[in-house]
Amino acid sequence: LLEGAASPEALVRRAAETGYSALALTDTNNLYGVAPFVAEATRAGIRPLVGAHVRHLGRRATLLAADAAGYRSLCRVLT
Repeated sequence: LLEGAASPEALVRRAAETGYSALALTDTNNLYGVAPFVAEATRAGIRPLVGAHVRHLGRRATLLAADAAGYRSLCRVLT
């Protein structure tokens, strides 16, 4: 949120133009962009990969959900 250079819709549009079959989107410490990203990627025929860039106590990690169970785990980590 407020750190990205482009909207999820613009990122998906560009990915579709360049022939991507999948695209990942991560928000910092949240999942605010997930709904519009997944909707737009699905419309464009691109596999959406969802995750979060987590910052805590000076450390960073990028977490990607491989499936629905991973998404549920990611939601628990973020809350």
